Amino acid sequence: KIEDIEKEVEKLLHDDSLAEAVKVAWEDAVDSETATPAALLGTMPEDEEEIEETEVQVEDDDYDAEETEVPEEDLIQERKNENEESAQNDDITKEFQIGLDMMDQLTDGEDSEADESEESSSASSSEEEDSSFEDQEELTKIFEKQRTLKSELSELDANLQKKRKDLEVETNSIMQGRFLTEINTITAEIDQKKAGLEEAERRIYEIQEKMESKVKALEEKLANDQSQGEESDNETTSSTSGDNEIQEKDDEMVYETEGSPIEGRNEEDDDEGMEVTQKVIQKVTHADSETAPKTAQLLAKQDKYTLNTYARPPIIFSHGKGCRVYDLAEREYLDFTAGIAVNALGHSDPEVAHVISEQANKLVHLSNLYHNEYAGELAEYLVESTRAGGGFEASKVFFTNSGTEANEGALKFARKWGKFYGKKGINDGSINTEKFGVISFSNAFHGRSFGALSATPTKKYQSPFTPMLPGFVSAPFNDLNKINEFVNDNTCAVIVEPIQGEGGVWEASVPFLESLRKRCDDVGALLIFDEIQCGLGRTGKLWAHQHFPKSCHPDILTMAKPLANGFPIGSIMISKRVADIIVIGDHGTTFGGSPLACKVALNVTSRINKPELLENVNNVSAYLFSSFERISKKFPSLISTIRGKGLMIGIQFTRDPSPLIKLARERGLLIITAGNDTVRIVPPLILNKEEAKKGIEILAECIEIFNEQS
Repeated sequence: KIEDIEKEVEKLLHDDSLAEAVKVAWEDAVDSETATPAALLGTMPEDEEEIEETEVQVEDDDYDAEETEVPEEDLIQERKNENEESAQNDDITKEFQIGLDMMDQLTDGEDSEADESEESSSASSSEEEDSSFEDQEELTKIFEKQRTLKSELSELDANLQKKRKDLEVETNSIMQGRFLTEINTITAEIDQKKAGLEEAERRIYEIQEKMESKVKALEEKLANDQSQGEESDNETTSSTSGDNEIQEKDDEMVYETEGSPIEGRNEEDDDEGMEVTQKVIQKVTHADSETAPKTAQLLAKQDKYTLNTYARPPIIFSHGKGCRVYDLAEREYLDFTAGIAVNALGHSDPEVAHVISEQANKLVHLSNLYHNEYAGELAEYLVESTRAGGGFEASKVFFTNSGTEANEGALKFARKWGKFYGKKGINDGSINTEKFGVISFSNAFHGRSFGALSATPTKKYQSPFTPMLPGFVSAPFNDLNKINEFVNDNTCAVIVEPIQGEGGVWEASVPFLESLRKRCDDVGALLIFDEIQCGLGRTGKLWAHQHFPKSCHPDILTMAKPLANGFPIGSIMISKRVADIIVIGDHGTTFGGSPLACKVALNVTSRINKPELLENVNNVSAYLFSSFERISKKFPSLISTIRGKGLMIGIQFTRDPSPLIKLARERGLLIITAGNDTVRIVPPLILNKEEAKKGIEILAECIEIFNEQS
C-alpha cells in the first residue's frame, strides 16, 4: 500500500499542471487571511525571516500591479480562468494531502513499533551487558583472590614444614611445646585459607555456569534468527545486519554460527580436532568445583563443627553400589580404594544390608556383661577356617571395634607375656620387670592411639605427641642382619605387617619372617602379625601369612577393616599359649563383639572365604599386574616398580604421585597413595575384569598427563 501511495505522490510531484496550480494558489493565498501550510502544500518558507521577506516582495509586486493598467474584460476572463484552474487544483491538492497524511500515519506507526522494539531490545541488551560486565568483574576479583590464597597457602605450608623440622630436632620440652603451638596456629590458618579457596572455587563455578547458560541462550537465539531468515530474505537482511559470526571462547570450547570456514582448515582436520576436544571434555567429568550446590552447605557445617584432621577433596559421596560410588551431583566414580581395603564385598551389598536390617530389629547392643548369639559363632568360624586353610595355630578370639584397638590389645597381651614369661617363655613364678620392649619396623603403620602410635615409627604421626611410650624401638624392614641387634632378651613382642599397606605396599621376605620367628622363640618374645589391611582375602587367600611357610607363622593375628564390610569390628586371634595367660579382667570393651557386628561379620567372612571369590581376586589381580607392567614400560623414567599381591597393589613412582590422585578423581576413578612415592590399588574383592579395564584406561591417561606435567 505504501508503494502505491509513493508512486501516486511521485506522479503528482512531476505534474506540471500541479506545479502551476501551486504557484497560482500561492499568489492568491498570500493576500488571504486563511493562508495555511496545508493550503501552501509544503511550499511555505521555513522560518519567520523568509516569511517577512516574502511579504515585502508581495507588497512590491502588488504596488507594481496597481500601477499597470489592464483592461477590465481581460481581467474578468483571467479571473474566471484562474478560478476554474484553482478549483481543479484544489481537488488535486486535497488528494495529494490525503496521500501524504496516509503515508505519515503508516510510517509513524511503523517507526513507533520499531522504536519500541529498539528501546526494548536496547534495554534488554543493556541489562545483559551490565550483568555480564558484573559477572566478569566479579570473576576477575575471585581469580585474583584465588591466586592470593594459593600464594599464602604455599608460604604457610613452607613455614609449617620448617616448624615441623625444627620440632623433630628440638630436645627442649618447653621449645617443643612452643613449636607445637605455632604448628597448630599455622595449621588452623591453613584450614581457614583452604576454606576460602574452596568458597572461591564454588563461586567461580556458579559464575561460569551462569555464563554458559547465557552462551546457550545466545546459541538458541541465533538458531531462531537463522530459521526465520530462511523464511524471509528481508527479515534475514535486517536481523543479521552484517554480523554473521559469533564466537564465545571458554577454555577449549568454541561456538560458531554461520560464516565462512576457518582459513587453512578442511573438514577432516575439523573432525579430528573435534574428537580430541570431546575426549578431553568427556574425561574431565568430575571436577571438584562442579559438585552439587548442597555440597558447599554441608562442607561449611563440617568445617564449622567437626575437628578437621583430614585433607579431603571438596566432594561428598551419597551412595554406592558394588565397585562404584556416587556424589551429591550423581556423578559416578569407580572405586579402587574400597574405603582403604574395607569394602571387600563392595558398596551396598544386598546380603549385608539385609543382615544389618534384620538384626537391628532384634538386638543391636547388649554389652559384654552378657553373652549374645553370634560372638561364639564368629569366633569359631575364624579359628577353624584359619587352621583349615593352612594358617597359624589359632585358639581363641577377642573382639574389638577397630584395627587400632586390636593392635592395642595384642600389645597389652604381649606385655603381660613378657612380665610373667620373661625367661624365654617359661613361667617360673617370677616377675620380669625389664621384658617390655616392642620392636616394630620402618614404614609400618599400626594405628594412631597411643600404644599403636608408639609402634608406628613415622615422624609426621609421632612428632606432635612425643615422647612415645617407653620400650618401643623401630628396626629396618626386611633387614635380616639387624634382627639379632634389635630383638633381645628384653623384647616381649615383635609386631610386623606381612605386607605393609600405608608404608608403600612392601612385602616381607620369607627369610626375613623366618628369622623373626626364630629370634622370637630364642628370646621368649611373641610374634604379632598385623593383617588389618592385607588379611581377609585381600591377597587371594583368607590370610596373607598363608602365602608363607609355617616356619614364619605368628602367635597373634590382628584383623579389622573388611571383617564386616564396613561395619565397625576388629579382632585379636591368639594361639593357645597366649590365651592361657589372659584371665577375666585383663582386658575389656563396651561395644566390641556386639550381636549386630558379629552377625554381619559372620556373613561377610564366610563369603570372602568362598573359593569363587578368592579365585576372582587372583584372576583380576593377574590382569591388573600385567596391565600395570605394560604401562610402566611406556614410562620407564616415571614408574620404577609394580609390587604387591592379590588386589593389594603398589605402583612406585620416581616422584611424588599425589597429583595423580586428583587427576584420576576428576576422571571418575578413586585411588590413594601409600608412603611417599607409591599409588595404592585396593579395590573391592568383587571387582570384575570389565571394571578393572575401565580403571586401567583412566589411570593410564592420568599417568600420561602426569608425565607431561612433570
